[in-house]
Amino acid sequence: MKIELKDPSEAPRDGTPILAMIGWPWLVPAMWCQASDKWVVAERQCCEMEDGTNDEYFENAWESHESLTGWIPIPEIE
Repeated sequence: MKIELKDPSEAPRDGTPILAMIGWPWLVPAMWCQASDKWVVAERQCCEMEDGTNDEYFENAWESHESLTGWIPIPEIE
């Protein structure tokens, strides 16, 4: 499935969550942070534990507006 990304200039800078393309081969959850004047994104993290299991979680990171190459609204679930 091909997704048509919207232009970065159209991205909402009001705290609305979006799915953003910021240089990885997948979209990430993001929203504009007025305090830092950047996009805050949820990055997937994974740490292998001593018992061989994986501790998987999300970590926040901040990206400049120039890092945003496209975006889409988060699809509504019915």
